[in-house]
Amino acid sequence: MCDQMPISRPDPELTGSPVPDAATEPSTGVLKKHFVLKGETSLDGLADHLSASFNTVCRFIKRETLALYDTHVWTLWHEGLLLVQSRSRLTLQKRAGDWPDGEAVASLPLKGTCPHLARDFPPSELQRVLCKRLGYRALHKVGKLYTHHIEWDLRDSSQKVVVRLRISESPQPKVNLLFVEVVPLTGYDREAHAAGELLAAVSEPEAAGPLQGAFSSEEPDPVPYMLKPEFEFSPTAETRAVLCEVALKTLGIARFNERGTVQDWDTEFLHDLRISLRRIRSVLGSIKEVFPERELQEWKEVLGTISRHTNQVRDLDVYLLSRHEMTELLPAELQDGLDRFFDDLSHQRKTAFRKLRAYLKSAKYREKMQYLEQAFSNPGKLPEMKHGMAPIRQQAANRLAKRLRQLTRLAKELEVDAPDDAIHEIRIAGKKLRYLLEFFGKLFPDREVAALTRSLGKLQRQLGEFNDTSVQQAYLLKYAAAEARIQEPRIAMSLGGLIAVIARKHQSLKRKVGEKLDQLSSSADVENFRKMIARYQSR
Repeated sequence: MCDQMPISRPDPELTGSPVPDAATEPSTGVLKKHFVLKGETSLDGLADHLSASFNTVCRFIKRETLALYDTHVWTLWHEGLLLVQSRSRLTLQKRAGDWPDGEAVASLPLKGTCPHLARDFPPSELQRVLCKRLGYRALHKVGKLYTHHIEWDLRDSSQKVVVRLRISESPQPKVNLLFVEVVPLTGYDREAHAAGELLAAVSEPEAAGPLQGAFSSEEPDPVPYMLKPEFEFSPTAETRAVLCEVALKTLGIARFNERGTVQDWDTEFLHDLRISLRRIRSVLGSIKEVFPERELQEWKEVLGTISRHTNQVRDLDVYLLSRHEMTELLPAELQDGLDRFFDDLSHQRKTAFRKLRAYLKSAKYREKMQYLEQAFSNPGKLPEMKHGMAPIRQQAANRLAKRLRQLTRLAKELEVDAPDDAIHEIRIAGKKLRYLLEFFGKLFPDREVAALTRSLGKLQRQLGEFNDTSVQQAYLLKYAAAEARIQEPRIAMSLGGLIAVIARKHQSLKRKVGEKLDQLSSSADVENFRKMIARYQSR
C-alpha cells in the first residue's frame, strides 16, 4: 500500500487525479517501457531499489474490475485496440502487446452492459469509430481484468517530478505480479532511461503483461481471421491442383463460420459462410476442362443445396439490419407503422433460424462437407482433363481476359430502358471477374491488378445497392399484397410510403449505374489490364 512505503509518505494533494502542470506532461516522443517485476519484489522492495536515484511519492491509488469486450473474431485486438468498461464509462484504448496502453481513442459514459452492435451505441465519436471498424460484427464480453492501480511520481534531489510509474497489481495463479509502466515526462528522457535500467534489474525478462490470463478460458485464441485466405503458388503449378487447393482452403473458412452461425453470435458468420460457398462454386467453374463434368456438377449441386438452406435466414437478416435506414426514409408520422412489419420479420427469422440450425447440426450436412473435403484433398485421383495439368498462370490469364471481355460487352450493349435482370447479369459477370482476381491476381503485375480491382469494387458497390433496392421492392410489394396487411391502414400507409421511396432511389441508382457502365469499356484501368493480361495468354 502507498502509506507503507519507506521512502516517502503519499502526498495528500496527489492521491486523487490532478491535472499535472505543463512541465510534467507525458512526452509523446519517447516510447514507454513495460516491466513485470519478479515474484518476490514487493512495493516496499521496489521503492528501496529506486531510492538510490529517486524519491518516490504515491500520487494515485485505485482498485477496479475492468470488463473487456471484442467480437468473436477479435477484430479490435488485431487492430491493437481494447474496449474496456470501467464502472460507468466505456473506453476504446490502444494496447501494446499484453499491456493496456492507456491512450484513449474514444470514450463514452455508459451505464449497464455494453451494446451488442456498434450502431446501437448512443451517437458519439465512439459509435462512429466502432461502426467503421466492426460493421455488423457483434461485441461480447471476452474477459475481466482485476487490477489494483497505483501511480508513483519519481522525484530528483530537488524534488522535481522527472518520471512517472504506473503500477498494476494483478492477481495471478499462485503469485501476485507487479506490472510497471514507465511514463517518460517531457525533458527528462535521461531520467526515464535510468528508471528503466533500475526496473530491468528486478524484472522478468520475457514475462507477459497484465492482459495475459484476463480472457475467459472459453474464448478461442485471438488468431487473425481472414475471409479471403492467402494463396502462394507457382505460375507453373498444375491448374487442377491449384483449383483444389483454393477450394479446400475456402471450404475451411466456411467451416470456421459454422459455429458462429449455429450459435447465432452475429449475422456476419452466416454471411461469410455463404460467401465462401459461393467462391468455391465460382473457382471450380472458373477454368473449363479441368475437372470431369460429372464430378463438377455433383460438387456444384452439393454446394447449391447447402446454400439454399441458408437463403431465407440471410434474406431476413438483410431486412432486419436495414431497419433503422428504412425507417429513416419515411416521414416521422409514418415511421411507427413499420414496427409491425419488422416484428413480423423477426418472428419469421426465429422460425427460419431454428430450421437452419437443425440442418447445420445434422448428419446430412456433415456428410456433404466431408464429401467436399475429401474430393478437394485428392485431386490426383480425378481423371485427367485437357487443361488439368496446364500451368495455372496461362489458364488464369485466358479466363481473366474472357471474363473482362464478357463484362465490357454486356455493359456496352445495355440499353437505357433495360430491365433489372440485364443489370443483374452484369453484376454477376463482374462478381465472377472479381473472384478470379482475388484467387489468381498475385500471379500478375500488381499495379494493373490493383487498379482494376479498385474500379470493379466501386462498380460492384453501386450494382449491389441497385440490386438491393430491386429485391426490396419485390419483397415489400409481395408482403403488402397479403390480405391481413391490407386490413391495417397504418401499416399499409407506411409500407406504401416505403415502397415509393425505394422506387425513387432505385431509379436514381439505375441512372448512376448506367453512367458508370458507359465509362467501363473506355476506362484506362480496363485498357491497361487488357494489355497486361494479353502477355500471359496461351497462343
